[in-house]
Order: sequence, then C-alpha cells, then structure tokens
Amino acid sequence: MSLKCYTKMNQSYFYIGNCVNSFDDEGDGLSHIPYNNVSEFACAEEEYIEISKDLFLSKCVLNIDVGDLNDCQYFYDNDRDLCVLYNMEQDIHYFFKD
Repeated sequence: MSLKCYTKMNQSYFYIGNCVNSFDDEGDGLSHIPYNNVSEFACAEEEYIEISKDLFLSKCVLNIDVGDLNDCQYFYDNDRDLCVLYNMEQDIHYFFKD
C-alpha cells in the first residue's frame, strides 16, 4: 500500500453492507453503497489495493460476523475511500465506509 493511499484513509470505517445485500434483483446498487451497479463494483474490484489484516483491523469497526478472519483478504478502494473485507470461503465482500 502506498504512503499516499495510507494517509488518505480515515480513522474509523463502519460496516455498510455486503455484495449479497447491497444490490437489488436488477443489479443496481442500493443507496447506502458507493457502487451504482454490480458492473461498477466488478470494475472497482480490479483496482482494489490489498492492505494488511492489521491495518484493516486498526481502521475498521468489525461488529458483524464475517467468518474466520484467516479465510479473508483485506482491501482498500482508493477512489471511494472504502475498506473491503473479502471472505474467500463464503465468496462475500463486506464493505466498510467512514
């Protein structure tokens, strides 16, 4: 992770939804997430910056069950100032916003 990206990150990020419950049946993003639709989410995912588990846990309030943290990857969407926890076992992305 670049220093520029790290300094942009805010202090606390809170859970706002996941890739299962944040899009409607047509694939449009619900108002609480920064993606207009699943296509925009998929494109953004290609640009995610991987961050360490320690950095993620120091910035994000993890007050939901996301499964085994050892089965997860941790990312930052620099364009949207969004942290993302991806559980590889469940194949679910969890979104955290400031």
